Amino acid sequence: PQNYLQQLTEAQKTAAETTYMVDNILAAFTGNLEAEYQKEASQRWRANYNLTLGRLLALKVRAYEYNSACAQLKQLGTGDVETKSNHWIFQPSRKMGSGAGTRKLAAEAERLLKRAIDDAPNTPWGLLAQRDLSIPMGFEVVQKFVPPPKPAEQRAAAAANAKRQVQLAADNAKKKAEPKQPAAPAPPPGWST
Repeated sequence: PQNYLQQLTEAQKTAAETTYMVDNILAAFTGNLEAEYQKEASQRWRANYNLTLGRLLALKVRAYEYNSACAQLKQLGTGDVETKSNHWIFQPSRKMGSGAGTRKLAAEAERLLKRAIDDAPNTPWGLLAQRDLSIPMGFEVVQKFVPPPKPAEQRAAAAANAKRQVQLAADNAKKKAEPKQPAAPAPPPGWST
C-alpha cells in the first residue's frame, strides 16, 4: 500500500513515452495519404503502408488504454490495497476505457490492418497484420486480494527452516568425522571358509 501509487505512476510514464515516440513517427504521415494510396501502383508499397500505419495506430491505442487502466487503479484508496485489492493482472480486452477519440483511432487501425490482410494475403504484411489484429487493443484489469503472510507465521517458518539447516549441517559433519571401518582382511589362499 505504501508504494502502489508510485508504481502506477512509473507505469504511466512508460505509456507516455511510447505515445510520444509513436506521435513523432506518425508526424511523417501528413497530408492526404489516402488519395496518394489510391494512385499507388506498387502492391508492396500499399501493403507496407497499411501494415505500418495500422500497427502504429494500434500501438498508440494500446498505450492510451494501458495509461487509462493505470489511472483507474490509482483511484483505489490505500485501505482497499491493504484489504480488498493488492494483485492486478492486465489482460487484453475488446472493451475500451479511454474515450471516443481512442475508439476512433482503434477503428482506423483495424481498418488498415484488415486491408493489409485482404490486399496481401499470405504475405509477411498480411500475416503480421493478422497477428496484430489477434490481440485486442484494450485492457481489462483483473483485481485480486492475496493476503500477505502474517509476521508470526513468517518468523516461525524461518526458524523451522534455520533449525533444519543446522540439523543437516550437524548430520553431515558427524558423517565426515566418523572413522571408517577397515575392510576385513582376505583369507589366505587355500583356506576354505
